[in-house]
Amino acid sequence: MGWKLVPSTPEQTQARTKQIELMEANLQFPTRQVPGMTGAEEEAQSLLAKYMASGTPEGYTMGMQALMDAVKGSDPSTSPYYQALKAESLSEEERAAGNIRRGGQIASGTPFHSPNIGQEAKMRTDFAMGRESILQSLIDKERDRQLNAAGPLMSAADYMSQEPLRKAQAGMTLGALPRQLQTEQESAVYEAILNELLAPYMYQAPIMGSISNEQRYYYKSKQQSGLGGALGSGVGGILGAVVGNMIAPGMGGMLVGSMAGGSLGGGVGSMF
Repeated sequence: MGWKLVPSTPEQTQARTKQIELMEANLQFPTRQVPGMTGAEEEAQSLLAKYMASGTPEGYTMGMQALMDAVKGSDPSTSPYYQALKAESLSEEERAAGNIRRGGQIASGTPFHSPNIGQEAKMRTDFAMGRESILQSLIDKERDRQLNAAGPLMSAADYMSQEPLRKAQAGMTLGALPRQLQTEQESAVYEAILNELLAPYMYQAPIMGSISNEQRYYYKSKQQSGLGGALGSGVGGILGAVVGNMIAPGMGGMLVGSMAGGSLGGGVGSMF
């Protein structure tokens, strides 16, 4: 009569001990490892820093200036090339005029002989037309040079206007890598701390609930004892009669066996 402990197998006892150890353990979780930058990524960060601090390349500045000068154009008649060519042409023209005059003086005795004057005038006209043709050719080339330089100048100007945006994009993409790695490292530390904080509720609380809800004891009443004794006596008497009859055949053996079996059955029944 009273509270009785429910019997347990060795395996159940061992499992219950392990549950208690886990319930009382100070659970710790490793911090997730976040790899750092590779050598190539570190080199890229160094190049990015140089690029962000760089100004306009000297070659680009010189090229832009040359394109702008070409688009602005120049007066071919005042160019050193044409001026030298013109000077040489005038010099040749004067030499030719002198030859014509000398030839007329020899023929007529005067340098300004009528036929010679017409010949000199034609010669000078030819020289002037030659210079005019050369100048026109230079003017056409200058115009072509202006037109040909306009397109590259516009492209170069547009490219340079986009340089701040390119630097901003490079800074936001490649430059964001160190911050991403730092965020990952901080996130890993946060996860470890959070796991340790939640461990009692996620892992140990269910174990505590399982142990606390386990039925370890049962209550044995007087009624249960009497019924168990009666059943034990009856079963013991039957078994005793059978055994006694086997030992001493006949009614005597059955009577003795039944009395002995009843006593044994009563003792067994008192355990319930």
